[in-house]
Amino acid sequence: MAVHRAVDKDQEDNNRIKSIRMRKITLITCGLMCVWNVYAQNEDEILRYSQQFQFGTARSQAVGGAFGAVGADFSATSINPAGVGLYRRNEIHLSTGINYNSNRSSYLGTTTDEGRTNLTMPSMGVVVTKVFNEMGRDVQQGLASLSVAAGFNRINNFQTTQSYSGNNKSSSIINSFLEQANGRPYQNFDNNFPVNDPANMAWRLYIIDTLPGSAATYINKFASDTTSQFNHFAQSGLITNRGAMNEYNVTTGINISNFVYLGASLVLTHAYRESELVFNERIVDPLMPGQRSLSYKQNIDASGTGVGGRFGIIVRPVDMLRIGFSAQTRTRINMREDYYFEMRETNISEVYRGPNDFIEYQIVTPFRFTGSVMLMAGQHGFVTDDVEMIDYSTGYISSSFDFSRANTNAANLYRQVYNIRTGAEWRVSDIFMLRGGYTLLQSPYKKEILGNTTANLDMQQISGGAGMLVERFFYDFTVSHLFGQSLFAPYTVSTGQFASVTNSFSFTNFVLTAGYRF
Repeated sequence: MAVHRAVDKDQEDNNRIKSIRMRKITLITCGLMCVWNVYAQNEDEILRYSQQFQFGTARSQAVGGAFGAVGADFSATSINPAGVGLYRRNEIHLSTGINYNSNRSSYLGTTTDEGRTNLTMPSMGVVVTKVFNEMGRDVQQGLASLSVAAGFNRINNFQTTQSYSGNNKSSSIINSFLEQANGRPYQNFDNNFPVNDPANMAWRLYIIDTLPGSAATYINKFASDTTSQFNHFAQSGLITNRGAMNEYNVTTGINISNFVYLGASLVLTHAYRESELVFNERIVDPLMPGQRSLSYKQNIDASGTGVGGRFGIIVRPVDMLRIGFSAQTRTRINMREDYYFEMRETNISEVYRGPNDFIEYQIVTPFRFTGSVMLMAGQHGFVTDDVEMIDYSTGYISSSFDFSRANTNAANLYRQVYNIRTGAEWRVSDIFMLRGGYTLLQSPYKKEILGNTTANLDMQQISGGAGMLVERFFYDFTVSHLFGQSLFAPYTVSTGQFASVTNSFSFTNFVLTAGYRF
């Protein structure tokens, strides 16, 4: 028969084994839209490293990233590499910018605002072009020109800060700890410590305890001594993310008879992210001030690289029309996450912190296809549209650990989307251009997420900018504003009695690109 622990836990803790080699566990991390639960499988990671956003040059961002058929801009290397075949000169450029991220989070009727500003470098590259000629004239039939481009474009930004708070009268994060602990004999907790296991930590801090007469059934001891006036749990959290995804590529584009343009890119993707997630919970009891509170933290450093390819074609049947198509292969990103968990409770001075550990896995991203069209208005400008298709449900995780649940969840939770980008450029004079664009990014989720069937999780972006060409120098400036809504749960329980955070977010980018053609 199991022995129920006495209230005087400090003496018992002094006799426990303090440091035993930890066992490896499966880890989930948290992004804008995720469930924060260490024992869930991290299908969130599939989405996090599969989504791409068009940063690139200021000119490309100004027209909503709809550059699949326009070409002759370095951003084409990340959309349709055939656009490199439209270059007629050598080029070098650098883009810099400022990004402001704003988050308004609503949790249990309370709204919290956070904002963050950081410097960015969305694009840098060089293009070398060879225009073929015969007898002093440019070739009109056959191979007319060849261009090679090398550099990088930013394709995702993880720089966010988000906080939330609210008064919860129906559930506690301890309900999640109990579900993780039930069925596991308490002797396992004694023999496996320190470990990055929140149920283990909660047991050792006397937040949960075995039910008298049972060795593997647990009860909530956190609020056991409160009065009948016990009101609710005051809950709050802070999520801080840093990092980005950059794409380094080498692209070749050719021009055949000024009619067909072909291109191919070798793509190296690099992702890095630092994340700290803190959840706080405090008992609110009017008759017993200073009641117990707990704090639970996850600290994660993740990085990885992957290789893929991109292929494209642009056809120009008449001077005023260009039609493009591109395909991006799957990318296998080899990830490593270094992490530790930490838990503390006010009545016990000791803080339980798991050891530094890591997990390695591979994110295999879905295929991506883009169709594009551009209409020229002579020398006055153009209108352009891109439609991108990607099926997020086909992404998966590969690892020596069992991620079958994550892959099943991704197949059931995510869907195929069609992202629409449209933009226009108008040449005001020989040296000045005005630009504008709009982007609609469909939600990667099926209709229901965290039990919510009404949330609109599409993202939208509006952008505008101007350009100036002075002899061989060009300068482009753009302001873009990406906005939308996301959902996540600080914790989940199988009964469904948990609350989710609704977050309205926006990313405002100010981008300047300077370049030289020679």
